[in-house]
This record gives sequence, C-alpha cells and structure tokens, in this order.
Amino acid sequence: MLSWLDVVLRPLEAPLWWLGAGTAVWLALTALHRLLSGIRVWVLGNGRLVSPARLGQWAVVTGATDGIGKAYAEELGRRGFSIVLISRSQDKLDEVARAVESKYGVQTKTISADFTRMEIYHNIAERLQGLEIGVLVNNVGVSYSYPEFFLEVPCLDTFIDNMINVNITSVCQMTRIVLPGMVERKKGAILNLSSASGMYPVPLLTVYSASKAFVDFFSLGLQAEYRRKGLIIQSVMPFFVATKMTKIRRPTLDKPTPERYVAAELSTVGLQDRTNGYLPHAILGWVTTSLLPSALRTSHIMGLNMSQRARHLRKQKTGVPMATCMDTLPAHLLPLVMEEFPQSLLAEAAAECVCRAVQREPRLRCQQCAIIQEEDEEADGTELEQDQAHRCYLRTLESLRRSTR
Repeated sequence: MLSWLDVVLRPLEAPLWWLGAGTAVWLALTALHRLLSGIRVWVLGNGRLVSPARLGQWAVVTGATDGIGKAYAEELGRRGFSIVLISRSQDKLDEVARAVESKYGVQTKTISADFTRMEIYHNIAERLQGLEIGVLVNNVGVSYSYPEFFLEVPCLDTFIDNMINVNITSVCQMTRIVLPGMVERKKGAILNLSSASGMYPVPLLTVYSASKAFVDFFSLGLQAEYRRKGLIIQSVMPFFVATKMTKIRRPTLDKPTPERYVAAELSTVGLQDRTNGYLPHAILGWVTTSLLPSALRTSHIMGLNMSQRARHLRKQKTGVPMATCMDTLPAHLLPLVMEEFPQSLLAEAAAECVCRAVQREPRLRCQQCAIIQEEDEEADGTELEQDQAHRCYLRTLESLRRSTR
C-alpha cells in the first residue's frame, strides 16, 4: 500500500528529474564557458590589440616614475608607443624618459604635476593637445601610511582632500582630457588602476578602499557608455605586487614583479572590462569574492589590519611621540621637501622633525609626510644612507623654517 508521501512525490518524479538534469547541464556549460574564457584570456591573450597601429601613437601614464606606472611606460614603449610620462618629480621623470628612449627608441614627453593640486589640469591639457593618444593609464594614487580608524587618521582633513584629489579626481580629469580625441577617432583604451581593495570593504583602510571602488564603478560605467564608440575602458584591480610601496622585496608567484604583472595585464585589454590582471590574482579574487562569506572576509581583513596597526603603534611608542602636522613650513614649500627626499624616509623613518605642532619640541617625523605619498615615488637604501638622509632632511627643514620667519 502506498504511503501518502509516495502519493505526493510520484507525480513530481519526472519534473524533478528534468530539473536536476537541467541544473547539471547548466553547471557543466557554465564551467566549460569559464574554462574557455580563461584559456582565451590567460593563454591566448588579445594578440596585438595594444599597439600603436590599432589604438594610436601615444600612450599617457600617470605616476610613471616607479613601480607599476614605470612598468607600464616601459612595456608600452617596448610595443612601439611614444610615451607621455606624468609625475611629480622632474628629475625622476627625466631619468625614466631617457631610459625608455635609449632602450626602445621611442619618443617621450614629460609633464611634472602634483596630483594633490587641482590647478594642474589646464597645463596637462595644453601639453597633450594635438597628440594622437591611444592609451591612457591612470595609475597615480595615494594610500594610508598604516591602517587606522577613520577618526584617528592624523591631519584628517588634508588626508581626505589628498585621497580624493589623487585617487578620484585625477582619474576623472585625465579621462575628461583624453576621451574626446578617442571618441573622435573611434579607437583608444583607458586603463584605470583600481585595486583589489576596491572589490570589497577594507576596514582601517576605508577611504582608500572606497576611492578604489569608485575607480572600478567609474570604469565599468564608462565602458557601457562608450563601448559602441569603439573604445576600451578597463578597471584593473591588482592584489599585491612586489614594489617599493608594498615593501615586498622578493617577488613570488602571487606577488609578481611590476614588469611581469603589466605584461600579463595588457593581454587582458579588450577581453575583460574588470580584471585582476594576472592569473594568480584572478584566482585570489574569485576565492575572496565567491567562496568566502562577506562577514567572514571583513572580519578577517579587520583582524589583519588591526595587527598591522598594533605593530606600527608599538614602534612609535619606542620613541618620542609623533607630531601630527608639518606646520613649520608654509604650504607652498612642502612640495619642495617632498620632491627632495625619498618617500620611504618621509613615511617610515623615525627621524626627528622640527615641528611646532606640540610646543615646538623635537618630535618624530611628521605623519603628514606619510599621508602625501604617491605610489610611484618611494625609495629605499642602506641604513647608513638613510641615516645620512635623515640629517640632510632635518638641516633642510630647519633652513627653510628660518628663512620664512
């Protein structure tokens, strides 16, 4: 005798079988599509899409004097593009320009610009006028000097202004300058350097993470708007790369050199609107966004950043309390100091500073120096060289302070 359950389920056997079969087929087709897409992106690549013949003669790279920005300039030069290098330090710009010209035999131009300032874009637009720009790489950016709670970030007002100006405004303004020519020619590529930190919230790096999420959404929106015009706008979201800014000295499989990362990333242009740029990073991105629950991921990141913050604060407690603002110098003199000395010296070294923020007593280096920190301009050296740089830095600050009394 049939039970009531059998009576209920027997009419559903056929529909449930087809539902299961359909689900299995859908999963198999999805897996096959992802496999073929992965082979196309990470094995076959985009051929010679990123070339002057296909996109235009000139490539513009912001933050081009070190790290990923410098690697983009070199790789695009190797592919035959003439390069416009834009960054803050003219000396470093000239050095990279000479290296690219001598190594690849291409033409270069340099534009010195401090992206924390809003008045730079008129000059940049004038200098770029008339160039057939095929590629724009919006690479310049700033980050935290160490993970910190939002309200406890030193010089918070200045920090917010600089973060927005460099990470967000620069992307919008450079795109505004370059995009009309690309639309007119119906070809060109804009590569906006976001970050894996923009894929999900990163507590204690909240402003940076949010600014990189803006870059990602801005890129995807523009791509939808201008795809039919023949343009490529791509959001690039790397994880860690072995640069001076990340303080990773030895590259590994998942932390590549800038050169290796950029070569892989350029192969994804035109194939992915949003890319992690490098196969191991793509795997990390899939794991952290698709497999980890968001609450667990946020909690884990919070724990990691709390540990980094604690280590930083312990180091500070071993010395004299830090001053919080470099108000010894007038604002117009700060860029001179920022260009003269390596960012690692200003951002990390426990050197005495002639701040008057706390009753004019000698203090450890100003946190303000660490805030205004471009991704493309950090330097390192031996302990002896850094010690000599500290003394030179202090003498220069004291000289400038006295000259403006």
